[in-house]
Amino acid sequence: MRAGSKIRFRSNHCDPHGEAGVAAIDALVALVVLSTCLGLTLAAAQASRRAGDAAAEFAQAQALLRYLVQTAPAAPGRAGGRSGVLAWTREISPLDGPVMRPRICRVKVALRGDRSRRRYEIATDRACPEAA
Repeated sequence: MRAGSKIRFRSNHCDPHGEAGVAAIDALVALVVLSTCLGLTLAAAQASRRAGDAAAEFAQAQALLRYLVQTAPAAPGRAGGRSGVLAWTREISPLDGPVMRPRICRVKVALRGDRSRRRYEIATDRACPEAA
């Protein structure tokens, strides 16, 4: 060794001029990015689940509306019931206006989803039986 040369020792202690602080900040930034991605993924999954539930309810409502119109009794009246998560009402009433032969009745069916609170309606006109 030469005279006047300095000996340097490395230690595991924080070096105020070193990169130990930079590594900690990099790790924190990575955690923030990871948690943000996780949060966005969970929000997207929840939104897609809600969209799937709404599509399934819509398909069930369409089928039930068609069934209730096709199986409606001929006589005027009102009925209601439940099918799964849908509550329904069916109303059959003669149309007002000039007396026609055959008499025309309106069949109106309304559904309401229990959880979604969405309303679905359908109405059609058809011949109804003569009053006795």
